[in-house]
Amino acid sequence: MENSFENNNQQLDEIAVSPVIIRRRINGGYGWASSIILWQQLFATIAILVFSIVFSSVVTKQVAAENPGLSTGEIIAKVQEAALSSDYTIVSNAACMVIANILAVAVVMLASMRVKLSRQFKKPSCSAGTVGLAMLAIIGCQAASMFIQAIATALTGYTGMSEEMAGALSFSENAAVNVVLVLYAVILGPVLEEIMFRGLALNMFAPANRTFALIVSSLLFGLMHMNFNQIFNGFLLGLVLGYIALKSRSIIPAIICHIFANGNAFLLSYIFEIRMGEQLGEETAAIYMMAAFAVELVIGIPALIALLKRQGKVKADDIITPEYVFEIDEAESKKLGWGLLVKNPVFWVSSAFCVIIAITMLSPIAV
Repeated sequence: MENSFENNNQQLDEIAVSPVIIRRRINGGYGWASSIILWQQLFATIAILVFSIVFSSVVTKQVAAENPGLSTGEIIAKVQEAALSSDYTIVSNAACMVIANILAVAVVMLASMRVKLSRQFKKPSCSAGTVGLAMLAIIGCQAASMFIQAIATALTGYTGMSEEMAGALSFSENAAVNVVLVLYAVILGPVLEEIMFRGLALNMFAPANRTFALIVSSLLFGLMHMNFNQIFNGFLLGLVLGYIALKSRSIIPAIICHIFANGNAFLLSYIFEIRMGEQLGEETAAIYMMAAFAVELVIGIPALIALLKRQGKVKADDIITPEYVFEIDEAESKKLGWGLLVKNPVFWVSSAFCVIIAITMLSPIAV
């Protein structure tokens, strides 16, 4: 990655910026934006390792104290059993991802002093009604993604999410663990991910072309989930979230919409997979759940159309951080979009990493 963000705290109007320097700075921004996923996974891996060492140490001492007659092998087996429990998986995944996201944001933000966190939380320039339309549009996208996912699973015989990952996002019998899960998945996760992908990535891809930035940041947001059950869903949601962020010139509406989207998914999961699943059986509950998604699709698609008609196409002045904009003519801006991105190695490394992990997550459907 080019070290193109050094001294970016200098104001552009104070220095003469040549086209070569602009290209380097924009390409550097592409690299840093693409690296968000890699930083996130690096810090998540370190956090998981530390979390596992501490957990194993504490549980080993506890098991040994409660069962003095157990052999070393039996103690290790009990510790491994505890580590594989759904409660441990949920809590450790939530804690490690929150830490990883915060650190990834800090690293990438420090790389560019021009994309400042405080400027992402400006008062939105759109109305509450527009945000409401975006919320409805998002559940329509979620429903469409669920139907596409169901068709893909039926055709291939594979689901895109491993049992371990599904367990980390499923409800527990422990109420306290469920509180942690909801706090992470419905509140902290959306806030941090919006800072990462709409506050940072979208802005860092935006100097040359706003539409290009919307598509690429949404693509990375989808890939970040690293499982085929959520990649396409993340991409669709990212388009709506990025669109409303650009139109409102703030990430606040995107955060609200993201929280609503995740809350909707968890509410439906609780109603149909937990409550109805226990009462009516999994197959019947699954049919009712798809019916609920059909209703959301019918509501959401017209809302999406209305949102696009009300706000119109993405324009040059749709930008969250106007300070991170260069004077570029139309011909040059085309070269600084896709043409420059496909030559950026960090983008390809991040994308390849996510796809490889997603492939390893493929699981055959039990017959």
